Amino acid sequence: MIRRRPTARAALVAALLGLLLVDAAAGSVLSAQRSSRQERVDEQLTPARTQLAALSKAFVDQETGVRGFVVTGAEEFLEPYVAGRREQARLASDLGRLWREDRALSDRLDEVLAAAEDWRQNAAEPEIAYRRAGDEARSVALVTNRTGKVRFDRLRALVADLQGHLDAEADRVNDQTRRSADLANAIVVASAMLALLLAAALSTQVQRRVLGPLRRLRPRAEAAARDPRSGQVPIPTGDPDVRAVARSAEQLRRTAVRNEESAARAQQALAQEAPSVAAISAELAPTAGALPAGLRWAGRTVPAEGDVPGDVYDVFAVSPQQVAVLVADAAGHGPQAGLVALRAKHVLAGAVRHGLDPAGAVARLAEELGDTGEGFLSVFLATVDLPGGALRYASAGHPAAVLLSTGAVERLPPTGPLLGPVPGRWATASAVLPPHGTLAVTTDGVSGTAVGEARVSGVERLVEHLGDATRTTARAEGSLDLGSVIDAVLADPSPAAGPARARPQDDRTVVLLHRPAHAAADQQWTTLPAVPASAGAARRLLRETVPPPGDDLLEAAELCLTELVTNAVLHGGGTEIAVSLALEQGVLRLGVRDRSDSHPRLLVHSASAGTGRGLALVAELSERWGSDPSPAGGKVVWCELTEESAGRGAGAGDAWLADLAELLDADLDADLDAGLLDGVPRDGTGPDDAPPRAAALLLRYPVRLGMRAREHYRSLLRECQLRVLHAPRDADAAATRAAAELLADVYTRRLRVQDVTGGGPGVEDTLLAAFTRGDRTADLLLSLGERPEELLAAAAGALDQVRRATATGELLTERTPSGVAELDAWAIEECERQLAGRSATPWPGPLD
Repeated sequence: MIRRRPTARAALVAALLGLLLVDAAAGSVLSAQRSSRQERVDEQLTPARTQLAALSKAFVDQETGVRGFVVTGAEEFLEPYVAGRREQARLASDLGRLWREDRALSDRLDEVLAAAEDWRQNAAEPEIAYRRAGDEARSVALVTNRTGKVRFDRLRALVADLQGHLDAEADRVNDQTRRSADLANAIVVASAMLALLLAAALSTQVQRRVLGPLRRLRPRAEAAARDPRSGQVPIPTGDPDVRAVARSAEQLRRTAVRNEESAARAQQALAQEAPSVAAISAELAPTAGALPAGLRWAGRTVPAEGDVPGDVYDVFAVSPQQVAVLVADAAGHGPQAGLVALRAKHVLAGAVRHGLDPAGAVARLAEELGDTGEGFLSVFLATVDLPGGALRYASAGHPAAVLLSTGAVERLPPTGPLLGPVPGRWATASAVLPPHGTLAVTTDGVSGTAVGEARVSGVERLVEHLGDATRTTARAEGSLDLGSVIDAVLADPSPAAGPARARPQDDRTVVLLHRPAHAAADQQWTTLPAVPASAGAARRLLRETVPPPGDDLLEAAELCLTELVTNAVLHGGGTEIAVSLALEQGVLRLGVRDRSDSHPRLLVHSASAGTGRGLALVAELSERWGSDPSPAGGKVVWCELTEESAGRGAGAGDAWLADLAELLDADLDADLDAGLLDGVPRDGTGPDDAPPRAAALLLRYPVRLGMRAREHYRSLLRECQLRVLHAPRDADAAATRAAAELLADVYTRRLRVQDVTGGGPGVEDTLLAAFTRGDRTADLLLSLGERPEELLAAAAGALDQVRRATATGELLTERTPSGVAELDAWAIEECERQLAGRSATPWPGPLD
């Protein structure tokens, strides 16, 4: 009897183990079936559905191209038809490879392709042939007798039937997969129950064969546990189980000795890794540096554990007129999450600095990260363009940011999913950061927390504290204390807060970007006429009304005031401007108000540019500058100067500014005709703005050469606009004045170059973006007016007239740079060629 009990217990254990093996085998079979079905969905059905949808689009493109060509007769309208046929051939080949094992699907695809060929031979090609032959009546007759429509409708029906068959097959496979998953779950439950029974049987076995001998061995094991190095555990003779336990105790003792040695080595390794952790923390820190236009910001991260958080944030200047705000939150805590956040910071910052918009930068990060496994990352990335405050952002599943200004709260929700194992798409949304407005961004460690009985969320607390601080600042006419707001948001207001409170379960980050208001309603203003001589009057007002500052500061202030007044006169759009001057605590504040709502832009110019660098001079001489909406309407362009900033920019007044000041200080005739500027548009607007009716495509337009041409024409336009104001109305100046007026009209309104891929930005924006990215060429679309031939002839004549004026010294601007005249001649020739119906040809000359 004594020998049978172990055998019975062993049989029970073996039976339980056998059942577990059966369950495991069944689970493996089900798993293989699920994998096979999923593989078919992923590698055949899903790609086939996508490609079939693309094939349907290719058919629609072909039909659209034929319709457009029949209606217009223009060959370029056939491009969708030709491209659609190429796409059809490629997709049909791909689908054929996918379905070569499925005869039914292959037959259906052949039927679709046969219907497409029937439509093409009996409808599309005849319509095209008749239209090309000039027989418009027969071509239209084919359209009106519905021959093509009947065949194309049949083609659409066959494609829809094939799509429905694919959808049904995918649903069937997915349903089988779900049933297999349910059966697998049932097997898992059964396996768990068998495992419990096996554990109970083993427990009984352990009680009988292990615990008893261990009790006897206990004193010896305790001695070894107190001091593993005290000596070996003796191996007794007799029962094999007791001997095995003794050997295990000895092994434990030896393991304890090894663990002590490993712990010592781990402490040494920890001391060696401490600098790496510190380096990661330092890299996660935000970029140090001042922001343009007086923008102020503050941010803070409280890690959930250790010194390395999974959150990262940064606020930095992308350019003198653009600021970026970046917040990312990687799943988890510690160095691993910190490395992911650090990588996100560098990729996003680099993408923004290379000209990508926020959505493009997030997409670039998704490409760089690749398959993140089960890890997720939320991102908020925004750019703020100054001085207007235009805000563009993309949010990859990040908690909604908040835009708060006086009396208004706007939430910025996500524009796409989290970054993670599931691919996604992100969009760029727009908002405005107004003067005295604040952008607040948090991570879910703040937005997801709630405190107190009222369950007030972290974001609600943030909005409450920001609102209180903004109202207090407005009453006291002081600056917003962003650090105090962050302190209040991150503080724990619950009664239980104290040294013993629980540590937060997630990293907490708050970032605030504040735009101060520089145009106050109670500012003192002096009104001046919108004429060039007002620059001299403003400088005299500066010397008379402001206490005498240092020589450097006065010289810098006169230069900046001259530039601001000149811009207001040329581009302000009114008959009056206003000037505000104040010196407080060593800061000289200059402001010029005009009626235009269009904010100035700081442009990129080479060292040889003759003009257009005035705002760059203002930026160099002042501590900060910007442009804000005026409470009285229009805008206020302002700058703040100190002795230190004036000293840094000493000598920055180029010779061109002296020439400009000489022109501006010239006395105006008392009877200057105010209508002289009629026809010279300001800010690129005019009463006859209308969508262009003709366009020319400029292929491989040389970016750097185009930038030089842009600088040269800006110099010409600025001087010619001043010449319109100053030149006597005599016969000698009439031709140059007329050329200047035409150039002002052409280069500011009529010749609006737009991006081929979607329109919108003008030539300067397109060229500047391409120049910033380092592109050498760009394809540009040149939009013309209602009478393009007359406009091109007049523009060519005006260019010749102004170039003669620069060559003879009539204008101060230097002669046309090398290559610009050739570029102009090619552009005009391309416009004439394409207006005559010829194809576009790329720029054949040098790129630099």
